[in-house]
Amino acid sequence: MIDEILQPDALSNQGTSNLASTNRSITQVRPSVVDDYIRNFLIKAGMTRTLDAFNTEWYELKSKGKLAENLTLNVPDIYLKNQELDGQVTDLRIQVEQMKEVADKAQSTWDKFIYVKFVVF
Repeated sequence: MIDEILQPDALSNQGTSNLASTNRSITQVRPSVVDDYIRNFLIKAGMTRTLDAFNTEWYELKSKGKLAENLTLNVPDIYLKNQELDGQVTDLRIQVEQMKEVADKAQSTWDKFIYVKFVVF
């Protein structure tokens, strides 16, 4: 019974796979520049004083034209993907901890039920 539920229906998959292959949308992701990447890291790390110092110095150098051109290039996609995956890992760890708490409570309730069952009989 569970296997039937978990197995995808062959007929419904045929219909959706043809539809999915013909109606694909194309999205474009705006590449992140280096300074945005660094700001996001500092915000995530809670380093507000460092962020303020970075912003002050960055804009000062940029306004004076002393900022090297290679520092204003886009961040390679792999770094952005790693940052996204890091956020997912953090979220999943929180969910795992919450599920462990739920499982511990359920185990405790089950243990009490088994104890009562054996004591009564």
